Amino acid sequence: MSVEFKLVNKITVKQKFPMRRDDEILGRLQDSAVYSTFDFAEAFLRIPIPPEDRHKTAFHIRTRKLGYTSGVEPDPANIEANQRWPLLLYARTDDQMFLRLISYYRNFIPAIARIAAPLTDLLKKEKRFVWMENEDAAARRLAGQLT
Repeated sequence: MSVEFKLVNKITVKQKFPMRRDDEILGRLQDSAVYSTFDFAEAFLRIPIPPEDRHKTAFHIRTRKLGYTSGVEPDPANIEANQRWPLLLYARTDDQMFLRLISYYRNFIPAIARIAAPLTDLLKKEKRFVWMENEDAAARRLAGQLT
């Protein structure tokens, strides 16, 4: 059985804001005085479905596998794209794009600020953008952390 959601997608109200990452949400809770919790863990699996009808709840979509994972791990396609990233950066905008990419994974790169310091220094207005061995080594080390 295959499910086609084109008609549903046409009438679905789209969210006008991106999904926040866990670290952003937890950061906002840091100074809160009141907390509330809901336990939705495995909520879908708690809905009783007769064994003879369970096959009706499965569907196929045209994408990579969707399913349970054990922990957080990078998508192999993203690793390959990151490995192909041109590390010789020619302008501040290139440096900014690379740092944005790396910053997204900052929770998985120990001492990211210290490693990226030569690259962030290049973004200073008073500093002339010159790509040297120090910056190249920092970029390669950061890119290596993603693989």
